[in-house]
Amino acid sequence: YVDQTVFKNANSWLKVVLGAKGMQSDLNTSPRYKAIVPFWLSTQFGDDAKVLQAVTQTLSALTYTKENRPPLVDEVIGICPYFEMRQDKDGGDERNRSVGESIDAQSNAHALNKFKKLVLMGPHSNEGVGFIKEEGIDVLTLTSAPIVAEHIKEHMFIREGLSDAEKDKRIDPENTKIVALDKGSLQQCLHLSKLLELNPADSIIAFDKKRKGHNMIANSALIYGDPKDIEGKDIIIYDDIIDTFDSMGKTCKSLKELYHCKSITVIATHGVLSYPARQNILEALDPNGNGKKVVDRIIMTDTLPKAKYAFKGIEGVTILKVGNILGRFGHLFADCDMDQLVADDYLNQFILDPVEKEKMWKYFKKNIEKKDKIQELLN
Repeated sequence: YVDQTVFKNANSWLKVVLGAKGMQSDLNTSPRYKAIVPFWLSTQFGDDAKVLQAVTQTLSALTYTKENRPPLVDEVIGICPYFEMRQDKDGGDERNRSVGESIDAQSNAHALNKFKKLVLMGPHSNEGVGFIKEEGIDVLTLTSAPIVAEHIKEHMFIREGLSDAEKDKRIDPENTKIVALDKGSLQQCLHLSKLLELNPADSIIAFDKKRKGHNMIANSALIYGDPKDIEGKDIIIYDDIIDTFDSMGKTCKSLKELYHCKSITVIATHGVLSYPARQNILEALDPNGNGKKVVDRIIMTDTLPKAKYAFKGIEGVTILKVGNILGRFGHLFADCDMDQLVADDYLNQFILDPVEKEKMWKYFKKNIEKKDKIQELLN
């Protein structure tokens, strides 16, 4: 167990206690272990600098070695349900780019270099994952898509055996479109379409926040699909985070007003829920029937605890559990290499190694209409 306190001068003290008293004699007689350390890097758990300090102190306690003192464990495997990372990069073109900016994701990755392996769920920044890998850490990136797909099939799609009344509350798979609001969410939207057994050429609608054009929603331009493909359809928006729900709410309102879609389901892996997210979500759901409903369902996982508590008992909000999946992958990754996990058909559907968004978009645009390339694209 971990014992932690703070001194009067605000310095933090932490000790990992192994055995009865945490003494050298306990360490000398104990078997060798691998440590699995679950942690979050999120302001939901307090000041991010203090949270990171607690993690790095735990790593130091587990791995520190000197003469006559071996480390407490042989390897440390981290499980991080949510890693708060900015999309850090110097701006500008190749010949005249700005320089000198601190790269937050890179410095955080360096602080975690005592981890041998790290399990992440739906990382917000592909570049941030790259910085972690540069530290020599084996990174396993998981997606919530299989859990989401199972819920959609069981609780949202019309299927045989349901009464007419139950069918009226559900959506038709053949009338469903999956919306990527930007290029960064395109990869996971494609993966979800595969798990739902939908043809991505017909089911994907893609927007780009940086473009301007005729077919706009909020501040995004339609870059794949036809406006007619949205009208009267059941829309599923699949994104990585819900933060304040301000821009998402405006986007959903635009979809309903401009494109007259039949229903909108918003799905996000992480409920960051910065203020005033709860108020914005309730207004979008319109649970009191004020005639202002723009969203029919909101689904999040419990990678962050606020979602579970903020919307307990609120109709229209579903929180999916991911703890068992994260725990199982942590134990499997401790004893297996990446190739073994990827080779397993069941485990493979949870693994989604991030592809740089522009590269994913170019490949998608070039090959989506080629039937022989679709499976390659999804893999």
